[in-house]
Amino acid sequence: MIEFLLLKGKKVIFAIDFPELGEDPLLCFKRSFSLTTKPSKDCVLERKIVATRQEEYRTLIHKIQQRIPALLVYDPISAFCNQDKCYGKRNDIIYYGDDDHLNLEGSRLLATHFKNWLLKESNTIQQ
Repeated sequence: MIEFLLLKGKKVIFAIDFPELGEDPLLCFKRSFSLTTKPSKDCVLERKIVATRQEEYRTLIHKIQQRIPALLVYDPISAFCNQDKCYGKRNDIIYYGDDDHLNLEGSRLLATHFKNWLLKESNTIQQ
């Protein structure tokens, strides 16, 4: 499909999935609403955990991109992660509706990050 669209003169962007939180976002509050589980460390994951979860997936995407260099690949990981940690919440704003789906705030964060990436990518393509 990617090659077909590229042959038709289309620009194709593949969006890598954002990191999964891996836990109930309600556990991200200092006081959990659950009596049976402890609150997490403020919805912070080690980036290496995310890397391990996504390793096979990212390897596959990398192979596709090597085979089809014209494919643009958007990676949202920097919207949620720095070098060491990934955040499901910042400044008391939670980004997830459940363990692996963004809520409205997370979607806004992702949309802003994508828009900035796309503007930068558009400038690169036009030069």
